[in-house]
Amino acid sequence: MAINNLLLNGGFEDGNLDNWSATNTTISDHSHTGNFSARFRCIGSASLSQTVPISNGRNYQLLISLAKSGILPAPSLVLRVTFLNEVDMVVGNGTQVNIPANNLPNVFFNTWHHVYQITEDAPPEATQAKVQILKFDPNNSFYSSVLIDDVQLLDFEASGTMPPGPTGPTGPTGANF
Repeated sequence: MAINNLLLNGGFEDGNLDNWSATNTTISDHSHTGNFSARFRCIGSASLSQTVPISNGRNYQLLISLAKSGILPAPSLVLRVTFLNEVDMVVGNGTQVNIPANNLPNVFFNTWHHVYQITEDAPPEATQAKVQILKFDPNNSFYSSVLIDDVQLLDFEASGTMPPGPTGPTGPTGANF
């Protein structure tokens, strides 16, 4: 079985936000693994998203590592996978995870919150998956910064076919009426 991460630069190890659409987001040198992570600034709404091609009829596994940086509470977050068709219209919801405010560990204690979520099966018309990490802050409140690292959307592909097994025992013969 082959396991493929469909997202590009999900560990931010390029030291930038290439391949991501980002708002109010920078790069940080605090990381879960490697050297870098993405960082939502402490004030205002923020987001990261990436859209990747998928195969329909399959499910995918979303993995994300999160932490806060600072002494203020962590903001609430929404992690979402939506399925899109070839013209970028939403055709299905893969998964959504809501992380309530003040529920992230502090990176200064070298602790991270790990999210593992399996999506629904992609509908027949789906050709893409959009991964979004969202912080809504319409009031521009002050929060700790949020660190995002090791973002993956895994596709588990069967590698080849299984050989047929041995023939099972023959059952009883039915009666003809």
